[in-house]
Amino acid sequence: MQTTTRPTYQQVYGLAMQLSHDDRLRLLDSLYEEENVMEPYTPEEIHDMVREAEADIVAGRCCTAEEGWEKLEEEFPWLRD
Repeated sequence: MQTTTRPTYQQVYGLAMQLSHDDRLRLLDSLYEEENVMEPYTPEEIHDMVREAEADIVAGRCCTAEEGWEKLEEEFPWLRD
């Protein structure tokens, strides 16, 4: 029996970077659509997320929106286009 292994992040990233700009945008749109196919959050789940976010802020595990975009653009350079 043949076992399959999941590709690493670096392998997937490498494959994605070989795509044309237009194909990367199509992939991004496709992934975004798939990500949004989910059940709505329950009120308790929302409250849990807010509590977690507040705890992160108090602990200093946060950044400005500009810093967040800079980090994303460093990791995903095609977002700059």
